Amino acid sequence: MRTSIPFREVFLWLFVFFVCLTAAIALTAADTGGEKPGGQGAAPASGRTVQKETGTACEENENVAWAEYGDAVETARKTMRPLVIVFYKDKCRKCEMLEKKGFNRPDTACYVNEKFAASRLNGKNSPELARKYRVANYPTVWFLTPEAEEIDYFVGYVKPERLLLILRYVGEGVYKHKSFSEYEKERKK
Repeated sequence: MRTSIPFREVFLWLFVFFVCLTAAIALTAADTGGEKPGGQGAAPASGRTVQKETGTACEENENVAWAEYGDAVETARKTMRPLVIVFYKDKCRKCEMLEKKGFNRPDTACYVNEKFAASRLNGKNSPELARKYRVANYPTVWFLTPEAEEIDYFVGYVKPERLLLILRYVGEGVYKHKSFSEYEKERKK
């Protein structure tokens, strides 16, 4: 004996399923503001993402546009952006980690390219600059004003989230009126 499946009942169940699925997707998008997990906006078809805090379009595989020291100083002057100088050395595990996990993150690279003139120097190949900026250990990351005056620096590896926080502290000009510890406490709230 052959049993037939009632078409109306199957159609109704499928209709209810798709309505619920659509509602769940809409609620999820509303909860995240239409963003992908990790804080970046939904990816348009062009392969670019929109950075949450700045609204800047960034390539998903964007890298920092490192320049030679002199070119970076000139770019900083012309664009009135601060300068970030990363001193590294070959076979330095912390230098490699800072590069791979920190500066090579698309959100970090995008922020650096938008807000800074950037130079990455091998301290062994640039001993005069390493002496000028008192580089004793690697990596050493210096921040300078557009006029090449020292703002501050840090030595060693920092986690990617903290690196981005430090970059925002300098890139937004907060260093001019607030200590980093005050800025950090405010951001954690």
